[in-house]
Formats: sequence, C-alpha cells, structure tokens
Amino acid sequence: MTQVEQESAISGTAPTLVVRFLHVGVQLIGQLYEIHTLYNDEPVKEWDACDLHTQLTILSDSIGVGYPREIGPLSEQDQALDDLRASSHLTLEIILSRLKLILDFGPDPPLHAGELKKFWPREDVKGLEERIISLRLELGVAISSVESSVTIREALLSLDITRSEETPKDLPLLDQRREESERSSKPRIVTLFGKDATGVQNAVAYKEVDKVYTENTLFTDHETTIQDFLLEAIKFSSMTDREESVTVAHNKTFDWIFSSDEPTSLFQGWQSKNSLSDWLQNGQHKEEQRSQTGLMRHLLSQLLDQQKHLIPMVFPERWKHILSLSTRERVKASISWELPELTTALKSFLDHAGRKSNVCLFIDGLDEFAGDHQQIVEFFKDCVNSYTHVKVCLSSRPFPIFSAAFGKNPRLELHELTRRDMLHFAQDHLYSDPSISQLIIQDKQAASQLIDSIVEGANGVFLWVMLVVESLLRRGNYQSVSQIHEYLGQHPTDLDDLFTHFIFDFASRDQMLVTSRLFQLLQARQEAFYATQKQDATSTSLWDFALADQFEEIMMYVPKHVQQATEQDVIRICEVTKARLSKECAGLIVAHTSGLSTSMIRHNTPSPAQQLGCSKVSYVHRTVKDFFSLPHVRSRLLEPMLGSSFEPHISLLTSIILQFIRPLDEFYPNRQINDRWPNILLAFTHARLSANHWQSQVVLIPELDRVLCQHWASRESIEYDHWARSLFSSYERRKNLKFYDPFLSLSAKFGLATLVRERTRKDDSTLYGNGNGIPLLGHCIEMLASQRQTIYPLSNPEIIGDILRSGADPNQPYQDLNGKNQTPWLVILDYLREADRRQWILYYDTSENGISRLSVIVSLFLEHGADPNGLLVETKFDRSASALEVITAIYRKYAAPQFSQLRKVLKDKGAHEREGHDIMYQVYVKECDNFLSHDEPTSRSGALAKCYAFRVNGCSAILGYILQEIVEQIQWSDSWSIDHQQQSVTLATPATATADMRSRVLEDSLESTRRLAIISMLESWRDEKFPVYGPEGEVLLEIERCASALFGIVTYGVQLLCYVKDERGLRLWIGKRSERKQTYPGMLDSTAAGGLGAGKLPIEALICEAQEEASLSEEIVKMKVKPMSHLSYFHVRGNQAGGESGLFQPEIEYTYELELDPSIIPKPRDSEVECFRLYTIEEVLYALKWGQFKPNSAIVIVEFLIRHGILNVENEPSYSEIVSHLHRKLEFPVLIQPPY
Repeated sequence: MTQVEQESAISGTAPTLVVRFLHVGVQLIGQLYEIHTLYNDEPVKEWDACDLHTQLTILSDSIGVGYPREIGPLSEQDQALDDLRASSHLTLEIILSRLKLILDFGPDPPLHAGELKKFWPREDVKGLEERIISLRLELGVAISSVESSVTIREALLSLDITRSEETPKDLPLLDQRREESERSSKPRIVTLFGKDATGVQNAVAYKEVDKVYTENTLFTDHETTIQDFLLEAIKFSSMTDREESVTVAHNKTFDWIFSSDEPTSLFQGWQSKNSLSDWLQNGQHKEEQRSQTGLMRHLLSQLLDQQKHLIPMVFPERWKHILSLSTRERVKASISWELPELTTALKSFLDHAGRKSNVCLFIDGLDEFAGDHQQIVEFFKDCVNSYTHVKVCLSSRPFPIFSAAFGKNPRLELHELTRRDMLHFAQDHLYSDPSISQLIIQDKQAASQLIDSIVEGANGVFLWVMLVVESLLRRGNYQSVSQIHEYLGQHPTDLDDLFTHFIFDFASRDQMLVTSRLFQLLQARQEAFYATQKQDATSTSLWDFALADQFEEIMMYVPKHVQQATEQDVIRICEVTKARLSKECAGLIVAHTSGLSTSMIRHNTPSPAQQLGCSKVSYVHRTVKDFFSLPHVRSRLLEPMLGSSFEPHISLLTSIILQFIRPLDEFYPNRQINDRWPNILLAFTHARLSANHWQSQVVLIPELDRVLCQHWASRESIEYDHWARSLFSSYERRKNLKFYDPFLSLSAKFGLATLVRERTRKDDSTLYGNGNGIPLLGHCIEMLASQRQTIYPLSNPEIIGDILRSGADPNQPYQDLNGKNQTPWLVILDYLREADRRQWILYYDTSENGISRLSVIVSLFLEHGADPNGLLVETKFDRSASALEVITAIYRKYAAPQFSQLRKVLKDKGAHEREGHDIMYQVYVKECDNFLSHDEPTSRSGALAKCYAFRVNGCSAILGYILQEIVEQIQWSDSWSIDHQQQSVTLATPATATADMRSRVLEDSLESTRRLAIISMLESWRDEKFPVYGPEGEVLLEIERCASALFGIVTYGVQLLCYVKDERGLRLWIGKRSERKQTYPGMLDSTAAGGLGAGKLPIEALICEAQEEASLSEEIVKMKVKPMSHLSYFHVRGNQAGGESGLFQPEIEYTYELELDPSIIPKPRDSEVECFRLYTIEEVLYALKWGQFKPNSAIVIVEFLIRHGILNVENEPSYSEIVSHLHRKLEFPVLIQPPY
C-alpha cells in the first residue's frame, strides 16, 4: 500500500469506526441512566453482561487495529483521525474492563438494579457521557477538514446525547410501580443534544420551569448560587481580552464625540434607565471569540448579568438540573454549550425582557466573524423584526454581504468620525522626523494629500495607520513627498496582508533568519510560561531577549566569574536587538518601557542602561500574535531555520545563565533566593522543553548551578548547604533534614530526565538517604497525581524507572519534610489514595498523563521490589489500607484495565487479603466512627494540627474542632477571639452572657459568611437550631443546623427501625433516600430519622419524623416503640455527606425499634424518602456487604442485629471492637436525655 492509499484508507475507515463506537456508547449511556431510575430491587431486563462483553470485544478488535507506519509518517489530518480511533479504542477497553469487573465480582444473573448501580455508579456513567461528547466534538472537527462521506456526517449528526432525568415522583408508590412496569422492557435510548433516536425534538428540553421567577422574586441562597454558577459557565476566559488590551493611541482620540459644537453632541445626552446595552469585541482573537457560539455566550453573559432573575426562564432545563445537584456534584459538573440552545436562550431572554425593558446590542467587528456571515445576518434581522423593543448596532468593514443586508438602515461611517484622530496621529509623527518635515514644508499640498491617503487606506483601522506611518519613517532617505506617497502605495490595506508584506514579501534570506529567530524566541518563552501556569510572556525583558538573540556573539566575551554588566555593554546589546525588532520585524514585536523588576534592580535610582534592559518585549497588538499563530504563517516563519542548530529553548536558557553572570544590578553574594526564583523556574522549564536534552540538561543546567553557587552565600555550619536546598519547603521543615544533592533533587522534581540519568549512572551514592535524609526517589514522586496549580510537571515514569534501575530501594525508610516516617512505595500508595479521594483521577481519562501513567509508575515500583503487602496507616481522612486494597479500590472505581493487571501482579508477588477487611466492622462501623482515638496519639495530633478548638468564654471545656480553612473563611465579628498560636476560636462574650446573646453573635457571623457564598454547607440553611451543651448539661448557645459540622460540635439525632414478624420470618422496613437528596442520594436508610433540635425531647422528635417520613401515626409510635440505646461516634465527613469534606461531626443517636403489624405499611410523606420495602435479614446483610446503606443508618442496623442475636461474639471476630465503636466516649460535653 502506498502512502497515498494508506492515508485514503485512514480518512475513510477511522471515522466510520469511531462513529460506530459512538453510537454504541450513546445507547449504553441511555441504558445505564435508565437503570439508575429503577428501584434497587427491580430486575434489570434485557441486560446480559456476558453477551454485551462479547459483542463489545468484537468491536474492540476492529477499532483497535492501527495502521502500519513503514511507508512514512501520516499527514496531520490523518494522524488526528487515527488518534481519535486510538482514543475510542482505549475508552472501549475501559468499558470492557467494567463489564469484566461485574462478571468477576458481581452476583450471578439476573442482576437487580441496586447491584448494577453499585458496580456501575452514576459518576462513572457521567464520565462516560462526557468522554463520548468529547470524542463526538473532536471527530466533528477532524472530518470538517477532510472529504468524508455523507453517511459519516449524517451518522455523526444523529448522535444526540441530551437526557431527561424526569421521574414521576409525585405519583403514589403503587402508581409509580404500575407506570414503570408498563414502560417498554427495552431501556430508552437517551439523547445528548435535544433529539431522541427518532430525530424528534425532545419536548422536555424546552419545558418551562414550574416556579415563575420575576424581578421581585426573593431568591434563596441556593438559587442565588445557581444563578452565579450558570452566569460563570456562560462566560469564557478570553471574552474580555480585547477590551482589556486597548491602549491609548493619541491624546486627542475621540475628542469629536464630546465636542459640544458638533451635531453629534446629542450622544452625550443619549441614555435610558430602562435600556439594556451590550457589546461584543469580536476582532481577530481566539476562535471562541470569533464563533457564533462565542458571540451568543458573550451577549447572554452581559444581558443576564443585568437581569439575573431571568436565568431560570432562559435556561429552564439547565436550571432544574443544576438545582437538583449537590454542591459536590455541581462543582464537578462541566457545561458545554451548543448553538441551538444558546440561540433559543437569547430569544427567550428577549421575550421575557421585552415586558419591561428595551434592549440595545452593540456588535463590533462583524467582518471578523468566523462563522457563516449569511446566518448571522439572518439572526440579527430576525431579532429586530420579531422584537420591537430590540435595537442592534453593528460594526463592520464594508463587506458586500453586510452592505446588501443593512445598507438601507441608518448607519454611521465610523472611519469618517475617527478620521480626525488618525489625521492627528499621522501628521504629528511625520512632522517629528526632521528630513520628512522639511519635505512637507516645501510641498504642503502634496503633504496634505499624503496624510489623507494614509487615513483613506486604513479603512478606519487605527493599527494600520500606526504601522504604516512607522514603516514610512523607517525607510527614510526620501527626495520628495511624492516619493513617500509612492512608497505608501506598496502597503496592502488588509491587516493580514500588511503583516505578510512586512515579514515575507521583501525580506532577504538573512532578514528572514533574524525574524524567524525572534519569533521562535517569543513562542518558546510563551510555552515556558504556559507550562508553569502563567498565561503570557509579558515579563520578558529586553535584556533577557537580547542575550537570547545574540548569545553566540556574546559568549566569547563572558567572564567565568559573576560581575555586573557595564552600562556600555547593556546599551550596545539591547540596542542591537531593539533595532532588529524595528527593522526585521517591522515594529510588529516591540520593546516598551515598563515597571522595573525587583529581580533585576534592587537598589538606588536605575540608570539609563538598567531602564533600557528592563523594557518589556511583546507583540505590538493581539492581532499580530494571532497572525503569527496561524499554521501557514508559522510554517513560513520556521522554514528558514530548518536544518539549523538553532533551538529557542537553548537560547533562552543560555540567556538566563548570562543574566546571572552579568547582572544589571551590583553583585554581592547573599542568601536571598526569592529574587532569583522566577529565572530559576524558567531555566529548568526551558531545559525540560528543549528538544536538545543533552545540551540543555547535561551542559547548561550544571553551568547554571555553578553560577548560582557564586550568588549563594554558603555557610560552612550547614551540612550540604546549597542554594537549591532553600527551595524545599519552609526553613522550619527542612532545617533538620539532610539533602545529599539538593540540586539533583530539584532537577528530578522539574522532570529533567537526561540529567538525572547521567548523574545516577556516574554515582549512585545520591540515591539513598540515611537517618532522616530524603532519597532522590522520594522527590521524583511528589507530583504523582494532582490538579493543583503548580510549577512542577507530573511525576515522570522515565525518571523513576532510571532511578530504580540504578539501585534505588522503593521500600527505603526515611522521614519526609513533615516529619512523617515514609518509604517511596508507601508515598505512592498514599498519593493514589489521596488522588482518588480528591477526585484527581478522572473517569475514562485516556490521555498520556491520565491513569495509564499512574499504572506505569506503580508497575515500575513492583518490578523493582516494592513490598506487595505494604500497609498505609489510618489518617483522619482514610482508613488503613494495604497495597492490594488501594490498587483494588482504584480498579473497582475506575475499571482501569491496567489496574486489573496490577492486582494480578500484586497477588503473584504474594499480596494477601487482610483478615476481616470485608467484614461489617471495617466497612461500616469504622467508617462511621472514623476519627482517630486517644489510643493513637501520634496520628491524632497530626490530624488536629490544622484544627482550631472552639470555646466559649466562661466555659473551660472545648466544644468542638474547626478546620483551619473554615476559620479563614468565616466572617468573625469583634465578639470573637481568634488565637492562631494556640489554635483556638473563642466566643468572647461576657461570662454572664445568656444563651440567646451568644446565639445571636454566632448567627450574625454565619449570616455574614453565608451572604458571600464561600461555604457550601451554609447553602442548606434551614432555620433549625441545634443546642450546644456545657459540662453541666446547660445550654451554652444554639447554632443553625447546617453550620454544626463547621464548628465540629456534638449533634443529636433519632433513628427508628421498624420490622415485622410473620411466616416469612423477621423483615425490616428499609427506606430508600431520594436521588435528589444532597447527602447520600439514593442510598438505603432506616425507617425514619432526623436531627434533635433545640428544646425537643428524643421521643418528640421521633414521633415527628415517623409521621413526616413514614406516615406512622403518633398513636402507633407511642404504643409500641421501644428504645434500643444511644449510639455515640466521632465522624469525619466525606464527599457523600454533602458540603465541605473533612469536617468533624461527633454525634449521639437515640435509636428505637418498632414492631409493626403486617397490615401497616410505611409510606413516604416528604421528598426525603423515595419508597419503603421490606427486607429479609439475608437481603439486609447483602445490602450491607455491597455498601448500599447510609453509614450512620448502617450502624443502627448493626445494633439491631446485635440486639436480636443475629450478630454475636461467636460469629463475628471483631464483635468487641464493633461494640466499642458503637458507643465511643466523646471528648466534648454531652447531655444524655431519657429516651421517653
């Protein structure tokens, strides 16, 4: 097969395979969402995991076949298509792994919905949905640039992935069951983009919300948060870039608009209090700014910002969906916007706003719009024709399509009005040149015509005037004004053509070489800033840029030892590069005066040379940067340097070294690393990004080390003192630790694989720490998995592999910077566990930095002797876990096939299941009572290190624990005393203050915090108070229920478990929590439960909850209820609890049991419970095993099983530990009330 035939096959076959997979994926998502609407005990009809696995395996075999590369590399387009095929295959492999997991670990068929939900959780389905959407969008872009068949395009367009989650919650239970039984036995295929599988528009997508919102509606705090969430989601990051980058061109610009002697003075009085005005800066910017989707988002963002009450009416379905999400789900949610939805939303806004407001839209740069010009013309004409209260002001260059469409409308020739500004600019600058000024004086008429021609050629674009005037001045050596006019005529009037003219048309090869170098230097610096989480290269100084530009000529004159650069050298070097920017780059890249960097100038008044060196280098305008970013322009710019030894990252790295050797400021050694850190960061980043790793990492970075050692005032009293040592954490943490080679450790953290490999080959003594030293391997894995904003790259498997192959021990004990005993292997396991808890591992992440990278690192550790039975100790966030348990947890949650293989490797190497790991004690009791006890003082003190004790003035007892981040967020008034040294928060009211006085002070602080919407827990404000007791049982104050966990106080609740005894034996009435509950949605629960508010007795609360949640009458409860006991535990809230995780919640639960007559059936009365069902003891145990119960309801079940002899010391090895965790002694004041 020839290369042409091969590429033709790829462009034809790859899209077909991907579309085929996407169609299967859409149907699978639909079935899974349908299953998640079923009740747990319902059988899943027409679901055969084995058969589905077989069918998908056949598809995987087809889509997994890549293309041979013997003929040569693929074209860019075909490579993109083949990459999509490979990504689809990887996604399909994860689906197959999920099915294999169900087959291996799940019960025998037929499966029930609850079992399948456990193995295929909703979060995974959402992840698959997002992945399918992403692949669909990528394929749409890929096939838009190649000739694909009509069938493929139609198949792609038929992929709809918008789903409705409506369920008939308001129907009685039996009617719900009947309706569900009458549904088609085949699960519905849900859709992604507004149509169902038949192509009919989804009616639900545009169904109005039930609640009517007006400008007088009082929105709840939760609704206000949703408003802000959707408003932020509609925005995009570059939306205001152009507006914020506008600079002043001339001091008389737009004077005409404010001149009272002009007819346009009416502009000053034009205003309307009922007008909504909006605009879009839509010039040559990012694609999202120039697209129709970007236009709609920009308009909606600004319109809705002025009338937020319309957000629910403009996005009815999104509003209902987001409103139903928990805070955690909302934070995780990602929103993609499609044009039809945005167009409908804008028209909906105009419909609703028209009742009371006039709308005026200002759209700038319509000629730069990247979409269908005819389509956008029709849209705005339709807006004006359909809505009498809408006016539109459009700005564009006179393109025929816009002139034809809007030529008969009132119009303003803006370039005629800004003409004066441009005339002033051109005239002032031409007169400023002595030789040209002399010619103008000699022929004023020709000069006037010249200036008019300049302004006419601009077509209203000021940038064009500025660049062309500078071009005229740059050429010089004119003999007459007519000669200037002749040269003016050579300049194209289109901006892109003008840029091309400057850079390419008349440039010699030598000039192109210089231009290419300068351009690549700016691009490389931009890459380095992006890699270190900085967005632009605005801090590139002229001294930095000039040294990178001329380093070959400069190197021969550079001394070995550091000394301040001379004034003459700085000016000479900077002026050379500045002249190149002006000449070869035609002023498109400029150096402009800016604030002086403290890293360059520390003392005294800066000299002219220092001011020049600190000038900033940047593109003259954003349109220039966009022009240089165009693929065909980049190719032409890079072409002259092909085959040369020039490497921009090498040049910029060399420049940084030269800046340290020849600083602009006076040199003296010191120990201040902060001023040098920005350049150190860039140097290591350029070294990593460079294509020439040997030169950058083995030659230049060690030279940087040598020079920085001259800057560093080393102290002999400090063992292994080095400048790099000061970059590891704070002084207090590192002062007692040994760093055998801090420079090499820093290089490893920055991912310099070649340098680390060469150093470890020569000398492996640095691999090992002894005593309290940190081994090199420990530094390499610090960024194993993280989504934090960080300057360091993710841990590199290549570096880790090299170090392990050099003899590093993955089980070597050491003490980390926090004083914690570790081994590299345990750190890997701990970081994996943290990444899972913090949701840093993404479902269906097939990227190179995703879960496959993690699996490679774990595999390397196991290959080189990591302990297969390594054990993590318990922390305040996690239970203790073995290596096998951590790897198994990742596999079961994400169905990653690589981690399935790692499980097998661990077992082959001798990993064993811990005894009792899967018993109820481990799964539930320890999960509920999961805060460390006083028997674990070291771990406990670490868990409390960032907590503050909550106290009340006049009371000696600690009343709760508050996390440090909560202390920093709450708006404390003067009535509070915050002691950061003692880590305490004290309500400093007088000791004689009443409970009401204290409660008011607390509520004021919480209300102030709540208004800022920075703590999600406070969004669930209930106006329900919980008591806080003192040591003598006195009520010290009352606190809003949703804030109780923020202060870590003891809370109280009641739980009721109802059961029946009949011919089928003992059965329990188990409730299923609503899927819309913010906490533990869809999980199993006791029959009735609730908080014990201030002033209520336990039995009173129980009667109330039994009536509200289970429709049980007060008479039945009073007559038959029996108290079991009171459970006490200390819980640390996790993600499923809703709100912030890690909060402390010590709790006492008064538990009751109630035997019901079989004829009495609990029925839901509120929205908290979805349904009730009788569970046999076997079903209860099964549900416990598979984690279907809410944790604190599970321990009530466990207590019931103990009380009825089902769980006892003979059949449960951990019986005594279970009992101790059910009745923990709490460390805060508590009040135990009588159960009746």
